[in-house]
Amino acid sequence: MTAAALTASLKVSLLRTPLLRVETVQDCLALTREQVNAMIESGELPFAFDLATTAKRKEPRIFTLCVAERTGWKNPGGETKNFQLPEVIGMILPKRDVRSTELARLLACSHQSVHSAKNHFAIVRQPAASSGPNSYTVFSRASVEKFLTRRRMT
Repeated sequence: MTAAALTASLKVSLLRTPLLRVETVQDCLALTREQVNAMIESGELPFAFDLATTAKRKEPRIFTLCVAERTGWKNPGGETKNFQLPEVIGMILPKRDVRSTELARLLACSHQSVHSAKNHFAIVRQPAASSGPNSYTVFSRASVEKFLTRRRMT
């Protein structure tokens, strides 16, 4: 694979997956979970969100561009530490209400996790069917934005 092809595929991945699980960050940066957690706490990964719905264990998701910067990638928009939270949330969420199926991909979590967290979101539309292609819920973008704002780890 050429360097240009690799860069192009990474850009597509960055756009499709705005948040990463800790395990993925560990693989990308060759670190342990404790080291990744320490980077979150110290602010080296400035945009991480705790998506846990119970108090048992934190479920951090890290903004993809923060991880890409740690690998040496230069962001044309500048360093993520200079970004503001609304700007980052704007890069994570579409500019409209969000389907539950889409939210699972955007937040890098399972559909069960979205179902567990649905009490935190305002429902705009209930599923049109109990199963099949129309069995998704539509959540208000503003409620998902509020959820992410409250769940930012600093």
